[in-house]
Amino acid sequence: MFLVFAIGQSSGSSLSTSDIQHVVQQNSRAVKDACWGPDGGASDVRVTVEMNIAASGKVRSAFAAGNDRSVSRCIESQVKTWVFPASNGETKVNIPFHFVRTP
Repeated sequence: MFLVFAIGQSSGSSLSTSDIQHVVQQNSRAVKDACWGPDGGASDVRVTVEMNIAASGKVRSAFAAGNDRSVSRCIESQVKTWVFPASNGETKVNIPFHFVRTP
């Protein structure tokens, strides 16, 4: 099992890609454990999260969609609790998650 993520295009971004990537990396294990788990479920799950991050670093809004509704809702819930570094403005970013179960 593993999680692959990449930072999507951001518009009007005030946070750097490395700031965003750092927070995603810090939280990716917790997302995998809470939302995908070691047993059951689909063997290949893809979810993209559209997120608006306030200048304070708090996630203002997040919407997740993908090929597994339950996993999408769980990831959306997890992402809403993340805290990014403060910046000089709102940041909009798309973050794709890809979970693959290997034999």
